[in-house]
Amino acid sequence: MQPSRIHHVGLPVSDLDRSVAWYREALGLTHESTAGVPEGVAFMVAPTGERLELLAVDPQPSAWDGPIAALRAGVPHIAWTVDDLDAAHARAVEAGGRSVWTPRDTPEPGLRIAFVADPDGNLCFPATRKLLRPELGPFSPRRLFRYRLFVGREPWTH
Repeated sequence: MQPSRIHHVGLPVSDLDRSVAWYREALGLTHESTAGVPEGVAFMVAPTGERLELLAVDPQPSAWDGPIAALRAGVPHIAWTVDDLDAAHARAVEAGGRSVWTPRDTPEPGLRIAFVADPDGNLCFPATRKLLRPELGPFSPRRLFRYRLFVGREPWTH
């Protein structure tokens, strides 16, 4: 078996209605029909087709200081590419998210990221790429992790 692409990613949430509203407002996702979907589950769909499954559970809060510590502690996260990082960050915060990292450059040339916690503390990680080198093409999560931004390095500061 060789996967062709990810079908969806799931995140735990404590209040399904609140989370559906937040992902709709903050990221512009649409709520997919729940016909045939078990109670306590909602699917959100990005304009580009990626799907996010929200699972109503009793998430256990964890204490962390900054996104790198959160990721290392196993806090769920999801990364999205956006055209305008500053606007996406502002929209997510205005919708009730908590800014964890304001938009900033990364060690990878042209890549900017931010972190926003959703109402349940899951990290939403918008990223954008300035095509400084057009031959690199559009943003690729595989390229991001190839640079090993989070493993064995001190996080960058801004």
